[in-house]
Amino acid sequence: ASVREVFHEVRGIREAHVTPAELDDVRNYLAGVFPLRLETTVGVASRLSQIAVYGLADDYFDSYRERILAVTADDVLRVAREHLDPERMVAVVVGDASQLRASLEEFGEVRVIQPSDLEL
Repeated sequence: ASVREVFHEVRGIREAHVTPAELDDVRNYLAGVFPLRLETTVGVASRLSQIAVYGLADDYFDSYRERILAVTADDVLRVAREHLDPERMVAVVVGDASQLRASLEEFGEVRVIQPSDLEL
């Protein structure tokens, strides 16, 4: 049921605008927790590593909150259509394959990987 819901939500966000309430909640949350993520050396190091890994400008996070608060429903729809493709999505489910396989086949090919198949 949870996999079905994720696929449903991804399709939905590509088809229609998010509601004003949803957009406000997410923008306010992301803008609100951002300063909290800079309260520790681990938080600061994480942001600095994002700048390095993704090639962001050194001042990228200086205006992060303002950019988050400026996101519109049109922006969400455009980005969802550009980057979320339900036909190419892959779900990773951990559990007893004999109990899960049948319910997952509606989403496409089910590939079972045993822990012993993994190279760690």
